[in-house]
Amino acid sequence: MDRRREERPSHAGGRLGITDDVPTLGSIHHAVVVNVRPFGLFVELPGFRRNGLVHNSQISEDVVFSREDEDDAKVAAMEYFAPKGSQVWVKVSEVRDDGGGPPKINCSMKAVNQEDGTDLDPDNTRGATRGRPGFQGPMTDAPPEVGQILEAMVATVKPFGIFVRLKGFRANGLVHLSQVSDHLDIGRDESDESKIASLSAIHAVGDPLFVKIVDVSEEPGQKMKVACSIKLADQREGADLDPTNTKYQPRGEGPAGGPGRGATAAAAVAKGDTVDWGHLRAGDQQYGDGQKQYDLLGDEVLNLPVPPPPPMSAAAVDGLPRPHAPQQAEIGSVEEALAILLKHKQSGKKKSHKEKKVKKAKEKDKSKKQSKKSKKEKRAAEASTDSD
Repeated sequence: MDRRREERPSHAGGRLGITDDVPTLGSIHHAVVVNVRPFGLFVELPGFRRNGLVHNSQISEDVVFSREDEDDAKVAAMEYFAPKGSQVWVKVSEVRDDGGGPPKINCSMKAVNQEDGTDLDPDNTRGATRGRPGFQGPMTDAPPEVGQILEAMVATVKPFGIFVRLKGFRANGLVHLSQVSDHLDIGRDESDESKIASLSAIHAVGDPLFVKIVDVSEEPGQKMKVACSIKLADQREGADLDPTNTKYQPRGEGPAGGPGRGATAAAAVAKGDTVDWGHLRAGDQQYGDGQKQYDLLGDEVLNLPVPPPPPMSAAAVDGLPRPHAPQQAEIGSVEEALAILLKHKQSGKKKSHKEKKVKKAKEKDKSKKQSKKSKKEKRAAEASTDSD
């Protein structure tokens, strides 16, 4: 029998055989299902106080869900395969300490033979979520490098953004809602529940993705903060969509201009110039590390001929040619498509509400006019009667 199987910790915390320690990575346990949620199963590990989580992608090769599946359908399918109270074999695929809370224990059922508990993944290659390699192996406390593209996984969704686990790093990252997608439109007056629902419709808990590290801040006595961006990383291949680091703009700062951070007037120090106006400063503009400088455009460039107008189509209205219709923007991913649909849906609701208000105002105005007209006619009739 594998020495890692069925670890039996010594007693701790006043209860025989129960410990606050965490199981060894790769150990196998005969666990009991204690709760079933849409995202997976919570299992009780014998001898350990902390429960483990089996993500719904780690239950069986026969259990596969899509984003379109309803939560009730997911729960029903998992309860059929592993009902509450049943015993299942699990392998500990990850033990994560996020700091400030109890450690998280992730497990896999499909990495273990459910008949006899045999390890089906001795090389630890199946600890995956939806087909992408799991976050196994060593983790570092060092901060990730700004500009780096990393594999990540959605940990939690909050009204202000998405917390993600970063492969190879102990610290989590935060993707502010402004860095999720250019097609995501969430109003400030929307409720927290609505914001969470909108974000979860694009990236749900447990979803794998790629992120770009756009900022890292470390202050004495405080937890390291890692800012990430989803929209600056290609979600198919993990390519950097902003290799020059010019598209990211931190909240409250000016136009993007430095590697991983937005350039501000205070950050750009004038060298030999009288006034520094950021990207409109008088003199040479300095970019990046200061080794490259670019002169402002000279008169010989400004006096270039005006480019010809855009081509016109053969079709005409009232004898006047019409310009070609603009090309439709391409949708690069499913996430962008979902965000666009959500934006149009919200826009439709706002438009419908506005139309109702306008209609109601018109009806009210019409009623007032009719009332005035009726009173006027009544007074005229009374005046006619008096004269008779």
